[in-house]
Amino acid sequence: DVDFRVESNGNTHMLFVDGSNDRVGIGDSAPDFDLVIKGGGNTNENLFACKDSDGTKMVSVEQDSSGNGRLLAFDTSGNNDVLIHTNGNSFFNGGNVGIGTTSPSGKLDIVTGTTGNVLIDAEGGSNFHAKIVSDQGDLVVGTRNTSADTILTSQRRTLFKTGSSETERM
Repeated sequence: DVDFRVESNGNTHMLFVDGSNDRVGIGDSAPDFDLVIKGGGNTNENLFACKDSDGTKMVSVEQDSSGNGRLLAFDTSGNNDVLIHTNGNSFFNGGNVGIGTTSPSGKLDIVTGTTGNVLIDAEGGSNFHAKIVSDQGDLVVGTRNTSADTILTSQRRTLFKTGSSETERM
């Protein structure tokens, strides 16, 4: 097997084909995956982009000035509609988001199947301030570390509980 290397003015391994391991490196002399694209440093850098036939960027993988990763997706006009940032704000614009479904019917559509809860963690860890749990048609609002809950049931009732004792029903 033969290795192949293309140099540029500032990089001795601008393109490197590792013939013995069947790997390609761009900016990397020792690719450890089938294809590795290595940036030049911790600068705002577009590491990889896919463009449509008109030259409009559709998807890009970038790093910010601190070296954190970003994945961006663009619409046909070149507007950034999706951003996943490892150390900053992330967003989805231009459609609905589904978790557990391939056809979301609202801005956020979470489908757990026949069983399971949906949790919204307002603080993180085990001491969060609020939880919303969908369980067999009921909506429970409370906190994880206390036993006081407000339950909105599928029978259009509101229950207030402390521990397992019901304190009020409306």
